[in-house]
Amino acid sequence: MRPIGPVCCLLLLAGCARDAAVPPFAARPYAPFSRQETIAIALREWRLFGQIVADAPPTSPLGSPLGGTKPERAPGLWQRVGEYWWIGQHPGVAARRWTGRNDASGQEFPATADARYAWSAAFISYVMRIAGAGDGFPYAPDHAAYIEQALAMAQGRVAGYVITALSPS
Repeated sequence: MRPIGPVCCLLLLAGCARDAAVPPFAARPYAPFSRQETIAIALREWRLFGQIVADAPPTSPLGSPLGGTKPERAPGLWQRVGEYWWIGQHPGVAARRWTGRNDASGQEFPATADARYAWSAAFISYVMRIAGAGDGFPYAPDHAAYIEQALAMAQGRVAGYVITALSPS
């Protein structure tokens, strides 16, 4: 058997990296995780989407500042939603290839199917990763994963996460 050369070793090590698509400052946070940084990132994204406030009752049609186009389907923004999925999820998660209008195979899905591709949890995962939560957040395509972890933190069943559940009262 031939010994493995230095180039092969580098290729093997590169393949073992957690995820080359995650920026270095988020993969190995450069600064301690903070609430202030997290809020600043979320506000930055809200501004990018036009600072939309959708507080109408669920039965009302929501007006869109983009002329009826859902923001996540607008040019430039559907790709941004794809970045939320790509950066906010771990490698191997099929939903990581979704965008604001495309499924994992790149096919555009109808706006009526948006609920199947809800991106709110991907957004939260993206914000937490970019804010530097590192291994302290359970990145997932659904809210239940981090809500359950926050509850486990509050109950003392786990430690080391940057989230914890609080009583709503």
